Amino acid sequence: MTQEQLTAVQQKVKHVIVLMLENRSFDHMLGASGITGTIAGTGVQGMIDGIDLKNPPYNLNTAGQRIYFSDDAPFILEQTDPGHEFHDVMVQLTGNPTPDYDRQTGVYPQNLNNGGFVINFEHQKKAPPDPTVVMRGFSPARLPVLNQLAREFVVCDRWFSSLPGPTWPNRFFVHAATSGGLDHSPSLEEIAGADTFFGYHFDKGTIFRCLSEQRLNWAIYAGNHFPQSLALRGVRSNDVYEFEDFKKDIQQPGFPAYTFIEPDYGHFLMGNYRFGNSQHPLDDVTGGERLTKEVYETVRASPIWKETLLIITYDEHGGFFDHVIPPTTVAPGDTKPYQKNNFNFQQLGVRVPAVIISPLIEKNLIDKRVYDHSSILATLEKLFDMGSLTNRDASANHFLDLITLDAPRDTPLTLVSAADSHLPTVPPTSEQEIQAAPDEGVDSTLVGFVHVAKLRQMEVATPDHRKTLRSSVPIGDSRSEALEYMKNVKEKTETVPGRSLLGRIENFFKRIFK
Repeated sequence: MTQEQLTAVQQKVKHVIVLMLENRSFDHMLGASGITGTIAGTGVQGMIDGIDLKNPPYNLNTAGQRIYFSDDAPFILEQTDPGHEFHDVMVQLTGNPTPDYDRQTGVYPQNLNNGGFVINFEHQKKAPPDPTVVMRGFSPARLPVLNQLAREFVVCDRWFSSLPGPTWPNRFFVHAATSGGLDHSPSLEEIAGADTFFGYHFDKGTIFRCLSEQRLNWAIYAGNHFPQSLALRGVRSNDVYEFEDFKKDIQQPGFPAYTFIEPDYGHFLMGNYRFGNSQHPLDDVTGGERLTKEVYETVRASPIWKETLLIITYDEHGGFFDHVIPPTTVAPGDTKPYQKNNFNFQQLGVRVPAVIISPLIEKNLIDKRVYDHSSILATLEKLFDMGSLTNRDASANHFLDLITLDAPRDTPLTLVSAADSHLPTVPPTSEQEIQAAPDEGVDSTLVGFVHVAKLRQMEVATPDHRKTLRSSVPIGDSRSEALEYMKNVKEKTETVPGRSLLGRIENFFKRIFK
């Protein structure tokens, strides 16, 4: 991309909005879509790297039987969440229940074959009723919203999660092009440590700090009270706005240059994520379809549509099969204070869906370049003339060269409706949640949300109380205790100043003139 082309794009694109959903692989969501289009940058017609349903790939189960990929995925997994911690993904990618991994060097196993998704799911602590569901994807008719956007704009079929591991470190990469060495879901002991007392710290901070230094405003919109981005040092409650305000705010002057949207994770306190819209496997996938439709139509109807780049992607694969072997990559090169597996961060994770949306992009493109979540940062850094945060985003592909049209083209005002899953939509109350909480340990994902709750509690605590909280573990091993703790924190922090447009402007000036 020449400097002249970059300057032209910078004059046309003024806003970037990212919606990051949960735990779905590319093949699971779009592998059976059969999308064809123009290969970006070539003018040649082609097809996404998906699944040939007439000759589908397979995994072997523990009994040695072939489990073939099919396009009949259920809208929701009722009981067991597929594994996606560091070891789980290693089994999935190597096909070996006991993969050879040298913790001394942190070098990832070689000769990946993506053959272990079924056997890994079979050996989860909570035995799944049907281990074959990880080999099932959705037909286009069951995900009409995502498929319409993928055909109308740009679908990326080489977008990989940033590391072969779980949600939290992968989400950190979209904010900082690193996870600060975190290669696992945080433990209760880790959230009590001094390093995470004010939130997770990275050597060069986050993209939000970079934007503030450039005097560019930013915002986070969240679907519930405990968004994962609040775990970042430098992001506080008055930087996060309720998603229900998104429609109103985007119609006003001064909308931020960068906006990150977190979904509603539903009833994660119960461990099942029901009644949200994150598309977590234990929740109805159509909720995320409705959220995607709402975000697109809100941006499409706004005064900033013609100068906005909208990216919809997923944090990681959630344990679902994908047939494309993820490539190696560049390590961030920063310090690693949060390591458990001594991973060297030179291996990308499983492929995830990603759609890039703008009226300044040609219709129906397929982008086959390698991306990971740090490509969002590489794009922002190039668009707004900012330096890189780590070696990862410095080497990542950006996607500004997809902006090739001189004037906005016609695009749909509205999208098709989400499929009807016929699943219940009325959630239980908080009291019902606590009463129904199983008497079991706190899972790794819930621990992360407990950390966010502790950080919110710190914000409203007195100085003396903060000293007590700093090194304390806020809950024990009981899920019901975690539920009660987070319910109490929510009640104490329900009203946070700064969520109005005036409050956002005030926060902006506080950041840049501090």
